[in-house]
Parts: sequence; C-alpha cells; structure tokens
Amino acid sequence: MSTLTVNNNVSLERISPKSLFSYLIGGVGDNVIYVMIVTFLMLYYTDSVGIPAATVGSIFLVTRIWDTFSDLFWGWLFDNTHSRFGKFRPWLLVGGSVCALSLIATFSIPSMPMTATITWACISYFMLSTSYTSFDVPYWALSTVITRNPQERNRVVILTRIGATCGQWLASIITLPLLALFAHSWSMVAIVYGIFFFICAVINFINVKEIQTQEKHEKHSLKVYWELLSKNTPLLVLMSFWIIINFTMSSRIGFGLYYFKYIFHSEEALATYLGVSTFLAFMGAIITPLLIKYMGKLNTCWISAVVSGGICCLLFFATTLNPWLAVILNSIPTLFLGVMTVVLGAMLPDAIAWHELENNRRVEGMAFSLNLFQLKLSGAIGGAVTGYVLGLCHYIPNVQQAAGTLLGINASFTLVPGILFLLAPLILTRYPLSEKFNQQIAQQLAQRDVLGLQEEI
Repeated sequence: MSTLTVNNNVSLERISPKSLFSYLIGGVGDNVIYVMIVTFLMLYYTDSVGIPAATVGSIFLVTRIWDTFSDLFWGWLFDNTHSRFGKFRPWLLVGGSVCALSLIATFSIPSMPMTATITWACISYFMLSTSYTSFDVPYWALSTVITRNPQERNRVVILTRIGATCGQWLASIITLPLLALFAHSWSMVAIVYGIFFFICAVINFINVKEIQTQEKHEKHSLKVYWELLSKNTPLLVLMSFWIIINFTMSSRIGFGLYYFKYIFHSEEALATYLGVSTFLAFMGAIITPLLIKYMGKLNTCWISAVVSGGICCLLFFATTLNPWLAVILNSIPTLFLGVMTVVLGAMLPDAIAWHELENNRRVEGMAFSLNLFQLKLSGAIGGAVTGYVLGLCHYIPNVQQAAGTLLGINASFTLVPGILFLLAPLILTRYPLSEKFNQQIAQQLAQRDVLGLQEEI
C-alpha cells in the first residue's frame, strides 16, 4: 500500500447543487427504464402480444447471457473513450437516445404473424438491453470523475442511489394507472417514459462535468480486467461481499411467492409484501447518510448485514403468525438491504480511486462494468436456484404441499438467507480502506492532477 504525502493546500472541490440535482435526476430516469424491463416486459409479451411464456423465457435467457458478458466489452470501450466531453458523458447522449427509441420499439409490437412478432421482440429487446447498458455503466462510473473529494463523492453516490430507488418506486406504482389512462396502450406508456428518460439524460449531460486530470490518453486492453481482479484488493473484497448479498436477495425474492402462498395461504399478502418491502428499501436509502456519518461506511455495511441475518433466522420459527404481521416482519430486512445497496455503491468509487493511486491508471468504466457483471451473474444464479430447490423439495403446483416441501420453502426464504447474511461480513474484515485513508488518497490524486495540468501548460 502506498505511503502518501499529503499537501493540505490542494483543494478538493465541492459539487454545485445544480450538478448534484442533475446527476440525481439521471438516476431516476435510469431506473424507470429498469422497472419497465424487469417488472412489466414479461406481462406485456405474454398478456398483450400473446407470445408463449416459454418462448419469452428463452428470449430473456439468451439476451441476459449476452448482456452479462457484454458488460466487460462496454467497460473496455468506455475507458478507451477520449473526447472533449470526457470519457463517460458522450455515452449519456448516445446510449440515452438509442435506449429511449428501443424502449418504444420494444413495447410497440404491431399485430402480425407470431413468427414475425417473436422476431420483432428478439431484435427490439436485444437493442433495449444493449443500449441500456451503454447508458447505465457510464452513468454510474461518472460518479468517480465528478470530484476527487471523498465526502462529496459519498454525497453524490448516496443521493443518486436514493434517486434510483425513488425511480423504481415511482415506476412501480404509476405504470398500471398510466396504462389505464392510455386505454391499455403500452406503446403510449413507453413513449412517455422514453421521453422522460431522454430528458433526464440530456440534463445529466449538460450540467454534470468531468474533472480534468493528469491522465494520459492511453489505450487500455482487456487484460486490465485481470489487473483489477488480481491487484485491487478493496474491489475484490467488495465484489465478493456483494455477490453473496445479491445472490441471497435474488433467491429470497424468488421464494417469496411460494412462502406466502403455501405457508400463510395468502397470495394477496405477497403483493402487500412487495409494496411494503420496496418502500422500506427506499427509507433505508434515505437514512443511510445519517448512519454513515456516525458509524462510517464499513461499520454501517456489516451491521446492516448482521441485523438482516438475525431477523431472517428468527422468522424461520414464525410460521403461525397472522399473514399481515408476517408481511411487516419479513419486510424489515429490506430496510437494511436498502442501506447496504447504497453503502456498497458509495464504497465502490473508493476502491477505484485506490486503484488509480496504486497503478496510475484510470479504469472507472471497466471497474464498474466488472461489478455490474458480477451483479447480473449472481442475480441470475440466485433466480435459477429457486427452481432447483423447489425441485429438490418435490414441489407440486397448486396443491397442499407436503411437510418437507413447506420446510424447504420456509428455510429458503428465512433461515438460509439469514445464515448467508450473518456470514457475509466476515469478508469485510479484509477491506483495507478507512475513511481517513480515502481522504489521503483523494489528496494525493488531486496533487497529481494539479502537477499534470501544470506540465501541460
């Protein structure tokens, strides 16, 4: 680890309220698109267009496999982008415009033979998924090049994560009323969201600037991914912890329907659980800055994991509760999951800054795409585990389940996630970056920027 010599005269800039709001609003638009993809696209394909569910599943599987691995290519491309607008800002316009058009095309399949319908769905969804990545990765990577100040960077990431959660929540509650307003025209809903998203992207592009650094316009090879995995200990620790958390969250979501339907005999309780848990995740994001202020990012992260794990383990023994009380108690862990999501998002730029200091190389795009790769992969595996475990438990749809099956469903939704949440913080004991050291890193990098710009002059 480098020994830092800090010149306290080097200023670490603050971000203007205008830039901060513009970056936040980009997160709202970004997550409106996300909700349309992950929540409503399946419903549109099966119920409005009439594509068989199995075919939709195949379309999703193939596209998401491509999307997961293409993230690595995108990261390499972003870090090899050098323009007068910076590394990431140009992609906000390129990705934002193509993504908005692709969203409209995806939700505007005309009436035609099924073969043509499926072809349209494949092409448009492929374009939507690809263009969304081309906006999403540079958008989040932009947080690392807005400021060197770690406190300001924390504020940027935390507030933007709150904006992202707000975007998810708003899209979840207004999409169906908006659909009814437009006489069940998904195309009109997509047009409204597409325009809103593009406006958010333009605001972000205009008002958020990348800082000038001493970086040379060198080309980065794909071998940098191995460098990140082999040399960046903070990033590797964060990704390892995040893999467990995201895998556990994804698999727990998959078991939620079966948990409430067969243990509490209430499908209505599931809908309530989704609404309450999403709201609590939003509240968790809001209180995160206060928790970080008093406990620091690392302590906030591992305490949230331990509390979530403890609650989940206790709920394993709570199968005779009133369904609505079960909804409330099972939603509480998502409050702390909301906290962890924001904190991890704030710790990732710290690991990237450490890498720049140690290796004199700025690879924000590749680092963010690598993290996005593991998030998508762990989420996909977590979702698939639901089906495998149900098969092992001899689950039979729409009948009274055997005692062993109920035990497996209960354990998979409560006890197993609880144990994984409790164990995950052990990984964080290897995390080397304290708040004080992050400040020293920022000062050292700021000095490099000043010296580099002076040499150019």
